Amino acid sequence: MRISAAGLRVTVGASMLALAAGGGIATGAPGPQDIGLPDLLVEAVARDLRLDAGGYLARAELAQRLAEFESTARFAYPDVFAGVRMEEGRAVVALAEGVNRSHAGNAVAAQGFTAEDVSYSAAALIERRRAVERWVAAQPAQVAATIIGDSIDIAANTVVLRSTGEVKLPAELGPVRVEVIPPVLQRGVGTAAQEVISAGDPDGDMIGGNPIAIPFDENLEGRCSLAFNGTDGTGNTVALTAGHCAPDAHDPARTDATPVRVHDVRNGSSGPAFGEFTVVNNDLRDFAIIRIHADHAARFQNNRVSTVQPDAQSTSEPAGAGLPATGSQEATTDEQVSGSAPVQQAQPGTLTAAADSEPLLIDGVATPVVGAPVCKSGAMTGFTCGTITEIDQTYYSRKSDDPGDLERLEGFFGFSTCGIHGDSGGSVTTGTKALGIVSGSGNADVCDPQAGLTAQPIATVIAENQGLQIRTS
Repeated sequence: MRISAAGLRVTVGASMLALAAGGGIATGAPGPQDIGLPDLLVEAVARDLRLDAGGYLARAELAQRLAEFESTARFAYPDVFAGVRMEEGRAVVALAEGVNRSHAGNAVAAQGFTAEDVSYSAAALIERRRAVERWVAAQPAQVAATIIGDSIDIAANTVVLRSTGEVKLPAELGPVRVEVIPPVLQRGVGTAAQEVISAGDPDGDMIGGNPIAIPFDENLEGRCSLAFNGTDGTGNTVALTAGHCAPDAHDPARTDATPVRVHDVRNGSSGPAFGEFTVVNNDLRDFAIIRIHADHAARFQNNRVSTVQPDAQSTSEPAGAGLPATGSQEATTDEQVSGSAPVQQAQPGTLTAAADSEPLLIDGVATPVVGAPVCKSGAMTGFTCGTITEIDQTYYSRKSDDPGDLERLEGFFGFSTCGIHGDSGGSVTTGTKALGIVSGSGNADVCDPQAGLTAQPIATVIAENQGLQIRTS
């Protein structure tokens, strides 16, 4: 891939979206306030989303307006509200029949959104989903072990159950789409055999998307990525990554007793320790908080996310080779991938100008919305973009070969871009806001956007850790 001139920034306006005719780039008209975006981000959204910078920001902002509307409409119109989504440049609100249908429709129109008639309310779908989960819980271990997870497909207005084998659900559960999918989605921590692409100045700032090294024992070292920098409830400088990156992800008591140190990566090798895991959640969620040592704190006191991209496809050994995955989950289906370019060329590789690329500056926190444009920054495959395909996903991860040894993970969102081992823990953003932490990939070794990624919403991490704040300046 082409590397842009170092230090360039593209200035665009946050604006209403105007779609270009045909298959070109969708553009946004100039707005009253100019916002600077890194040139590599602008290249990525044009390549992967067929959007210019103004169009990208406009869609991201419109999606957050939808999220705000949903937060009130779900409670104001519980009998008819059925979810929100972005459909290209349109903001769509699904509504079922009910007493409040006309009132809800007026509220949708007042916001300039598009109302769509569907058969079932969100409340009805949630209850059906719970019934499906109760049915799964009552099955023998051998049957339950084939279940990958479940979700609600907002666009199709139905509950989805994913499995590695055929599942026959009782008719009384109602309409449920069963998807049989190979269990390929991996949550792994990478390998030292693969070159990272986003490492900059060894003594410089640590930013979202940078590589980190975690010693599992004297013979094994894991690699992950940083997501965002912040402060905890007592004012300590912290950084966020994925929970499964911690060696003791399934044993919080051990983490508390002997915190594992986290190292930066220098010239392909583990560098000095800069902090240690103080919070690890790999039970329901997938996030970890790293408390930064005082002598390294200044390096993390920034709101930056790397926009570095690979400059060429790699023919080296795939990332993840020689290391076991730390769990397996289901991949996003091909039918769910939308809004991205037909071919996404990002592959692992070495980028010599990494230190010179302009980072994205985070100015807030966002909520996942189906159809919203997003970008991820990972140490192995760099900065790539896609579209959110699902929200509120539940997965069952296997901790061992025992069919009954399942771990429930919930509240994730899926999106159509690529990632491999070592990208885990990286940043997911929409517009200029923090959105999530990279959790799992549909293919551990090849950067294939059709496989998709899953992510832990950052808003959940903040809500469940009192006083935690993401740096926005």
